[in-house]
Amino acid sequence: MRTDAPAALPLNVLEVWGQEFLRVTTTYRNGLHLVAADERGAAEARSALHPTRSRIQVDRFGGYDAVALTQPVWARRTMCGLRWEHMASAEAEIALLDDDPDYKCPVCIGLARRAALARPTDPLAGKAGGHLADTPPASVRR
Repeated sequence: MRTDAPAALPLNVLEVWGQEFLRVTTTYRNGLHLVAADERGAAEARSALHPTRSRIQVDRFGGYDAVALTQPVWARRTMCGLRWEHMASAEAEIALLDDDPDYKCPVCIGLARRAALARPTDPLAGKAGGHLADTPPASVRR
């Protein structure tokens, strides 16, 4: 009899031309927004959970990869400049979809596309161009 534990869910990310953006909720409760990985490093980045309520939120994100949830990878502001609370769970996204079919921020989506297009695809370009090289995002690194 096999009793393997189910695999942890990956973070709720949207991939745009090879770059990952975390789907998040904001303090304004106005749909889903996107957050890019912070290229300045862990000192400036934050985790997918709210910084002061992460212990409480872990229960709400049961089933997700606990390590990926707590790694400081993401920018402090959404692509459109808002402060964000935490990653949007799949359940939260489904609830928003039921409430409003236009629940995704069009500004975040447009800026994510522009940022992904501006990102170099040559792994060596990251050293000279000041952008991240094409390393796997933290949410998929093992």
